[in-house]
Amino acid sequence: MSSAKVASYHLSVRCQYWMDNRYFVAVTRSPKHHYYIFIDDDVVLPLDLFASPQIKRLPPPLVIPKVWYDGLFNAFHYKSIEHLSPYRSQYENKSWWSQQRYMFSAVEPIIRGQALMFVPVSAGNPKHRPYPTSLKNENTNWGDYIDTVREKPPLIYRNRTLVEDFRRNLEGYVINTTTYCMNVTRHQHIKPYAHFDFQTEM
Repeated sequence: MSSAKVASYHLSVRCQYWMDNRYFVAVTRSPKHHYYIFIDDDVVLPLDLFASPQIKRLPPPLVIPKVWYDGLFNAFHYKSIEHLSPYRSQYENKSWWSQQRYMFSAVEPIIRGQALMFVPVSAGNPKHRPYPTSLKNENTNWGDYIDTVREKPPLIYRNRTLVEDFRRNLEGYVINTTTYCMNVTRHQHIKPYAHFDFQTEM
């Protein structure tokens, strides 16, 4: 079920845009859930779609850290939403893609090392109905998102080079940066900006 349908079904409210619906459902749903899984309504989830017989002989990693990821199938821990929301929707009437740029641009400095891709499952959306996909002023709008994110952390973290590097070289950072898996004990609080204080490489 699409996020729009979920919002309408549970709350009798329908927001105008894709990301607005996702945020609305997450912050207003009662009772609260441990994870919020946001998927497009045409998503298919084949197991090991791209795995060759040779690859299948070796045990794969279950998760790998990511900087860029598509918005068609995401799961958010409810405590992470507190630090990553609200979604910025000022450019959503031009492109729904731009909102995901905000999300991974927020995740990287705020909870770096805790954005993981679950490798065994592939996700695709074959129907791909029409929606706004303009790329006009894409990097300018993306830079605006980074500037918004840069205003959020405590002063002690605002001048760290990670955010500056991201802002100066948007696509290059996403393609070339080396992120890591943060070693976080289960059932502990999600502490924003903790990676600036310590990093456990894996």
